Amino acid sequence: MRGFPQSKPGRVHSELVDPRCGVNPAGTLLATAGFDGTVRLWDPATGHPIGKPLTGHTDWVNAVAFNPAGTLLAASGKDRTVRLWDPAVYRDPVRALCARVGNMTQLEWNVYAADEPRITPCG
Repeated sequence: MRGFPQSKPGRVHSELVDPRCGVNPAGTLLATAGFDGTVRLWDPATGHPIGKPLTGHTDWVNAVAFNPAGTLLAASGKDRTVRLWDPAVYRDPVRALCARVGNMTQLEWNVYAADEPRITPCG
């Protein structure tokens, strides 16, 4: 795995990053825990962040771990909560959406995304 780029606060996590991290079973996704209450996903091959920070904790995150299949990411925080995320949604949101629901009909699009131009990413 390559070294990750050094960054100033606010560019990746807004505070220090906890040295504890998790790697999915395939070795293709790294999760880091932040003192800013966020979890970041990384591409270990490039060292680049994937998507936006995962939020929800109200205090620093002290542990992250993937399930054995790599389909679920758990993070525990000093706020005494455990948050769960599906990493596929953050790695490739369009593919994850298509796998779950397929293309939306015009009526469904109007209900969920009326202000956005209609696209058909699954077809």
